[in-house]
Amino acid sequence: MSGFQVMLNETQTKELQRYIFELTNEAVQQAIHNAGTDKEFLNQKEMSSWVGVSSNTLRSYVDEGMPMIVIGGRNLYSKKEVSKFLLSRQK
Repeated sequence: MSGFQVMLNETQTKELQRYIFELTNEAVQQAIHNAGTDKEFLNQKEMSSWVGVSSNTLRSYVDEGMPMIVIGGRNLYSKKEVSKFLLSRQK
């Protein structure tokens, strides 16, 4: 495979760097959004995954006092409040 070189002046180099940075930033932001990590509230399945425990374990945490919001029959969990709850149990 033969290579080739592209010669850019300083302005073109800076513009290319800016363009690559913008593309990378957009891709990272989209990945964060797609992963759901930008959401403040998670459903039970998402929260179980976020904490790294099973749904049954998450329910037992609720029985122990972990905050949960019920809206229209759906259980939602605040990442901030769940973090506080878990850290309060730190030994």
